[in-house]
Amino acid sequence: MPDTTARDEVLRQQTLTALQILDTAPEDEFDAVVKAARRIFGCRTSFISFIDSDRQWFKAREGTDLRETPRDCSICAIAVEQNREILVEDLQAHPQFSKHPAVADTPELRFYASIPLAGPTIGEASAPIGTLCVIDDHPRTATPEELSELRQLALVIESLLRPRLDAKLSRIALAERRALIDNLHRTHRQFELAEQMAQIGHWRL
Repeated sequence: MPDTTARDEVLRQQTLTALQILDTAPEDEFDAVVKAARRIFGCRTSFISFIDSDRQWFKAREGTDLRETPRDCSICAIAVEQNREILVEDLQAHPQFSKHPAVADTPELRFYASIPLAGPTIGEASAPIGTLCVIDDHPRTATPEELSELRQLALVIESLLRPRLDAKLSRIALAERRALIDNLHRTHRQFELAEQMAQIGHWRL
């Protein structure tokens, strides 16, 4: 695994941990994006997935009951690892993806389009952490307008993730501040007790 790929993988897992989004309950904002993607393409399935260390987990989904799949069975994981859009008019006829385990075992998987989702910047770096994906059971050609709208929806998802991370970091900073104040109060009280026991005083200018 190249160094950049390894660094992206570490940052991806750090970002997902910081977001605390894996295994969370459905949220209306993400559900609305998935419904819009499915409606735009008139397709069978659409979902938002995040790529964990060994699985693909669905934050929102339409047209499937799956909550997660193994990572090595996920084409979306390829889109994330390579940080590129994947558009396939017919998976079953594709020279590469027709041999993929998820496709070979599921003949109804035909049209496929996924847009990688960039995670919020942590420090000065960002890594793709998931995808917005649409799948259909018939081969088809996506129009430029459809793909443009799918990219716009991906940007909406990314815009939902940044405030989520900021809120988590703010809560952490607030907790650290409270802990610091508590420590200062404890230290001040200890000085006061020491002064009383030693029968000394202090003054302040």
